[in-house]
Amino acid sequence: MTQENPQPRILAIAGGSCSGKTSLARMVHKRFGPETSLYLELDRYYKNIPLQNGTQMDLPNFDHPDALDLTFCAEQLAALKSRRGIDAPIYDYAEHRRQEKTDHFSPKPMIIVEGHLVLHDPDLRSLFDHSCYIECPEAVRFERRLERDRTERGRSEDSVRQQFERTVGPMHDRFVSPSKVHADRIVSQDEYCHRTTQLVDSIVEQLKS
Repeated sequence: MTQENPQPRILAIAGGSCSGKTSLARMVHKRFGPETSLYLELDRYYKNIPLQNGTQMDLPNFDHPDALDLTFCAEQLAALKSRRGIDAPIYDYAEHRRQEKTDHFSPKPMIIVEGHLVLHDPDLRSLFDHSCYIECPEAVRFERRLERDRTERGRSEDSVRQQFERTVGPMHDRFVSPSKVHADRIVSQDEYCHRTTQLVDSIVEQLKS
């Protein structure tokens, strides 16, 4: 490998639901620019909900690792790291299935992947050059999710609270939070909220070096 054509580097950003990982990933992506970086969401890799007699079966626990095709995600990231393009799935949240069309992505020097469970899977972790985990208190995450789901998805407060208590919270404690031991860097909410520019600067500099 030459300095003129280095292997793409992958940054993983993990954290609980509404911890700020998507916003941080987009800020890092913007700092690098679309010509040199690629942003990929783990949510693209949700599995299709099976049909039974033409009818969609009960929805799964979307916060459990089994709801995601982590193997396929790892294969596509490995392809990008090997300088091969991918056709990434597009997940339809209304139908709970992948669309027939895909998004084609060519490899870029910097690849940013974010998702609540990106640090859970060892095959994914083996591909990362740098990783961050955003710490965020449960109460803050719930209030942000409540605001998001009521405003953007038209859900009731009761339905959001029930989902958080039944699956989001327990799966966070079981799978998401324990995965932070694999992060190179744990980002506090204070750093994320009040020293955002310095945080993005330091992540970008670490990736460049």
